[in-house]
Amino acid sequence: MRMIPCHNGHYYDENNHSSCPYCSDSNTIVQDVEPVEKTMIYQKKEDYAIAGEELKTEMFMNTASNKEDSSVIKENELTAGWIVISSQKGRGSSYTLTYGMNTLGRSHSNHIALENGDNAISREKHATIIYDFENCVFYIQHNDGKYLTYLNGALVSGLTELKERDRIKIGHTEFIFMPLCSESFSWEKQENQDNEN
Repeated sequence: MRMIPCHNGHYYDENNHSSCPYCSDSNTIVQDVEPVEKTMIYQKKEDYAIAGEELKTEMFMNTASNKEDSSVIKENELTAGWIVISSQKGRGSSYTLTYGMNTLGRSHSNHIALENGDNAISREKHATIIYDFENCVFYIQHNDGKYLTYLNGALVSGLTELKERDRIKIGHTEFIFMPLCSESFSWEKQENQDNEN
């Protein structure tokens, strides 16, 4: 994986995309962003505003790599948890949840592209799983999916909190939710511990 910045400051894997997948929207506002040198490693939080979005927090961390060029990992690319397919189509397939918004759908424009052959899952933003890193809480919400989203058999009609081993149903596909980040562990706490040692 080789992450590079586009002219709007979005990072994307140039091996998987010929151009920035986030800038394909014609309504994107182009804003000047200072380029980030790929070989630099950042271990601090920086405020940034990109493409008209509200101010967000971004953390860059070093990634262990034997390659000549170091990759830069943004906070919204840190692993926060996983969902694992428990139903027949794609059973055992796992998907990584990161900080912030994780959209789910069949299209690769989603954070998580579900390619298990379930056409009841909408292409674009069927549902979203959110990791609120300020409060160490996960949520799920139904978005634009024609078929509904369920949590432990109950309809998801608004922002609903997720707990470890909750069962999620999107389309005809069922998932088990497994968090990594919680009250007992977060990447911010780990960074503070590393700095103290």
